[in-house]
Amino acid sequence: MEAVVALREEMEPAIVSALRGVINQMEAASQAAGRDPVTLCAVSKTKPDEMIQTCYDAGQRVFGENHVQDLVGKSQRLPKDIEWHFIGR
Repeated sequence: MEAVVALREEMEPAIVSALRGVINQMEAASQAAGRDPVTLCAVSKTKPDEMIQTCYDAGQRVFGENHVQDLVGKSQRLPKDIEWHFIGR
């Protein structure tokens, strides 16, 4: 368990930085195009709950899953105000 906590603490700043970078680029592109802002749907497939929680804690609220069983499980374990989308086929 300590290894999982250490890994999360090590990865968290990089995840948050990457997420903020993508959001900043999206905002700049929307503004440059003179269009309304867009919403990022973060693809959570194959990602552990801890990584999704890190993104959630950084402000991300929209996530996409491509396997029903994974979506159901994650939606039960993670915050209830996440907006889930089924993606793929």
